[in-house]
Amino acid sequence: ATNTLSNSCPGDVVPLHLSAATDAHVEKNTQSNFAVNVCLSANTGTISCSYKAACGAGETCLATISADTDAHVGDCSTNPYATKICCSLA
Repeated sequence: ATNTLSNSCPGDVVPLHLSAATDAHVEKNTQSNFAVNVCLSANTGTISCSYKAACGAGETCLATISADTDAHVGDCSTNPYATKICCSLA
């Protein structure tokens, strides 16, 4: 069966919180300043994400962030920030 990823909430994991639904700043899921969740789930398996300087084997970089809270978000290769959001599917 084909595995399908979804961004509907609630999901398997919440890698980020947003300050608003649009034009938002972000924060790590360990912070509690922002109320809008970014959710990821899969129809088979479980997604897990963590914050690292570099993603390991079997992990994919979802995005990068500039700080723990009130942060900017960027991609993983063109103009990345120092903290990567690394995710894997088990």
